Amino acid sequence: MNGNRNGTFCQRRPGYLLLGTLVAALWLGSGVHRIHGQSSIELPTTEPAPSTGDEYDNWRSSSLGIRVDHREAKVFVETVHDFVAGTNPLQAGDELISIAGVPVKSLAMDKVSELLEQTPPATILTVQIKRDDLLMELPVKTVRHQLVDVADIVSRLRRNDIINAHLKDTGRPEFLDAASQRMITAVLASRSPREAYEGINQVIDEIGVSHTAFVPRRSLGALRGSDSGTLGLTLQRHTIGDRVGYFVIDMMPGTTGAKSEIKLGDEILFLNGVAINYSRRLVLAGKEQRHGVFFIRADMDETVRIEYRRRQNGGMQTTRIMAGAGGDANDVLRHSARILRSGENRIGYVRFWNLMSIKTPANFHNLTKSKFQNCHALLIDLRGRGGLIPVVLGLDRAIQKVNVPVIAITDNLTRSAKEMLALRIKQHKHVTVIGETTAGAVTGATYITLPSGNALMFPAASGEMLKRFTGGVILEGHGVEPDISLDFQIPYCSGNDRLLEAAIEVANEQIQELLDSLILP
Repeated sequence: MNGNRNGTFCQRRPGYLLLGTLVAALWLGSGVHRIHGQSSIELPTTEPAPSTGDEYDNWRSSSLGIRVDHREAKVFVETVHDFVAGTNPLQAGDELISIAGVPVKSLAMDKVSELLEQTPPATILTVQIKRDDLLMELPVKTVRHQLVDVADIVSRLRRNDIINAHLKDTGRPEFLDAASQRMITAVLASRSPREAYEGINQVIDEIGVSHTAFVPRRSLGALRGSDSGTLGLTLQRHTIGDRVGYFVIDMMPGTTGAKSEIKLGDEILFLNGVAINYSRRLVLAGKEQRHGVFFIRADMDETVRIEYRRRQNGGMQTTRIMAGAGGDANDVLRHSARILRSGENRIGYVRFWNLMSIKTPANFHNLTKSKFQNCHALLIDLRGRGGLIPVVLGLDRAIQKVNVPVIAITDNLTRSAKEMLALRIKQHKHVTVIGETTAGAVTGATYITLPSGNALMFPAASGEMLKRFTGGVILEGHGVEPDISLDFQIPYCSGNDRLLEAAIEVANEQIQELLDSLILP
């Protein structure tokens, strides 16, 4: 398995607002972005074949490539982006009157936004302007809206001390000088929006600092715990033989996807009749590009038809899943909590989906005193996203108070704050960490909203800054080694969670050892 789920202990900062709101300046372009893509990653050339039946599966939405300024209830061109300068007849200072007959009004830009969302790139639109008190109509060719984010991405990365220090330490202080042109080239060469997004992210990923990634707008809700429509499935791209496939690597407890016929390890082939590698429903999950992790996006109460297979050479199966609400950290804690019976042993199990809620330590402690009070051991699943340092400290204290053996499950998707938690609880005598070495992705992160409505995740706290919480250990780039190592290959595992099974085996052994120690000679 070559992936990494999601995880940031994230401080949110205000950034650009979406088109249609009052802002000082933003790039005039689409706010609809629901795809993944990267031209440098090979796409399947065998099955499944492309299709055009899905409403998301077309190049659409574009930008005029200009930044606008709102003054005195009017809208003016502030800047023409350099990648369209020379071909775009608009000039800084032009007052925008209408675009393709749609009036441009400072307090009501939604109709302009809707127009551009439905306009493919390379479309000629008539733009009416006022220049030097003269009313003019100019033909303006639209461009791919991903281009409007490039300048802001590179500008933000240039101002980041952690990134600059890393590039200097790795002998690449000039890396960002060529980044803008490389991103633009990747977007222009892309065959689909998904490739455009991944092309941008590939350049970002080469910096080599965790928590630095382009995040599509449709993934932000899932990352921030405000997802209004989800199947609850996380996929990862794997190469199997000479073919690329997308496999279910995680299922959010309590969601419609987790309750469906889909199992861990299933390969998803088609979404609403469209080959998954061509579907705009597949969006980047907000992680570093190298991990190839994606969400399936859908609107609330929308039913998505999914074709999948469970075995590598097995037949295709079909199911339909209605998108529902996502859960926050405490919803997942509640839905995941259960008692596993192994012989006469009662083993409690709980999943920490993320560590973003300050209520999680207290809720976990309450579970140990209620649902799990008669359990002989406790399994805590640390796979996936990170969270907040206060939650790490609170859970560390709560786990320290547990009076039965505790088995913590990690994999190479365990990241950020969860790595810090794994490191801390590993020091307790009654805790055993089992699984894979964690991701080594430990830099505090934040987001800014980009002009298009997408976002950029970038580091806000270095590994050095976090040493006080890790006892001086640098986790960035290294991760936490488990007490018991076990590799787990997810593709075609048919729902068999080998890490969980192994954790149960270890729990049984430790329960028996505890019992043997109580037997008097």
